[in-house]
Amino acid sequence: MIVLQDVEKTFSGRMKDTPALTKINLAVNDGEFVAIVGPSGCGKSTILNLVAGLTSPTAGTIGYKRLPVPRPNTDVGYMTQHDSLLPWRTARDNIALPLEIARRPKKERRIESERYLELVGLTGFGDHYPSELSGGMKQRVALARTLLYSPKTLLMDEPFGALDAQTRLVLQREFLAIWGQYRKTVLFVTHDLGEAIALADRVVVIGGRPGTIIADLEVPLARPRDVLEVQGTEAFVGLYRRVAELLGITWNRAKTDGASRVLNE
Repeated sequence: MIVLQDVEKTFSGRMKDTPALTKINLAVNDGEFVAIVGPSGCGKSTILNLVAGLTSPTAGTIGYKRLPVPRPNTDVGYMTQHDSLLPWRTARDNIALPLEIARRPKKERRIESERYLELVGLTGFGDHYPSELSGGMKQRVALARTLLYSPKTLLMDEPFGALDAQTRLVLQREFLAIWGQYRKTVLFVTHDLGEAIALADRVVVIGGRPGTIIADLEVPLARPRDVLEVQGTEAFVGLYRRVAELLGITWNRAKTDGASRVLNE
């Protein structure tokens, strides 16, 4: 579905150029869930922007469904850490926005937005404005709007990063259930190693500046899986430790999604 081959990206500034990515080679299969982890500033979000067609690589090629990435890539849905809801529109109308832009009939927009409100567990909140919703609820609305667009691929940039641990765990579970139902291709950026391992099929580790892939690791956890229960398994702990070591993390106590775990020396 997605292929990045020898991709490099340099941002040009008035004073100097800033290289963001170097020699990125990555392939993501149709229906695969791939998480990207790495330190701040290593180019994780830049990879999503390249796949979304919001910017072009300085060198290398990017393919999407065996064709060059269009600008913009309207076949993907992009969800960020911030919900980006329109404050003057209700939850229902925010969700229905893609259909409104597509000039779909009003009745269809209402039926579909209600269906997706139910899908993300917000039945009965369609008439609420963003200011009347909690942070978790707003992210559910943003997720419903992204899914309603019916993209083949979901690009997700720290979508649960701003939430408290309990709400994040709930949304991780619900999102994993939704993904299991629709099996869309997902490219998921996160700073949370536990989140990456609990959700994904593969964890891609990026290091350095400019960022480069230092590991591409299979997640040895069977599906379906519970994001909290898997944290007690040897496979989870082993992969968590390996990724932490690759990133040069030296602390002994690692916090993951509401649970604390000691990484044995």
